[in-house]
This record gives sequence, structure tokens and C-alpha cells, in this order.
Amino acid sequence: MFRNKKFRGPDANEFYPERWFGVEKERLKEMDDRMRLIFGFGKYKCLGKGVAMIELNKVFIELLRRSEPTIIDPKNSGSA
Repeated sequence: MFRNKKFRGPDANEFYPERWFGVEKERLKEMDDRMRLIFGFGKYKCLGKGVAMIELNKVFIELLRRSEPTIIDPKNSGSA
């Protein structure tokens, strides 16, 4: 399902996080609802979802804390 061209578009097999940017609200909600299927719903919901979300938050916070994120201007790629 996560590589289904119906939901992700013609480039479903490619790593393309920008597909989430600039999408109309209805389409974004549909894409977001599909991603929620990872942990399941109802009585068959993953019991570790809460722990997994806490761990992901910790990872992102530590990445931001230990690095110096910068915004790169794609128009000014320059040369090395």
C-alpha cells in the first residue's frame, strides 16, 4: 500500500519526502490517513505505538540538539 501509485503518485517507489509539500488539504488528509495504518486501529492496534512515538520524538529532539540545522537555498546551490 505504501508504494501504491494510486496513493503516492507515479514516483511511489522513489524516496521523495517533498511529495508531502504543496499538496491540497484533501489529498494531504488522505495521504496522512494512509500513513496511520502502520500501527493499526481498534482492538488490533499496536500496543507499542505510544512507546514508538516517544522514542521517535526523542530521536528527533536529540538530532536537533546535537547538530546545527541550516536552511539551504536551492536557488543558490553554488559549487564546492
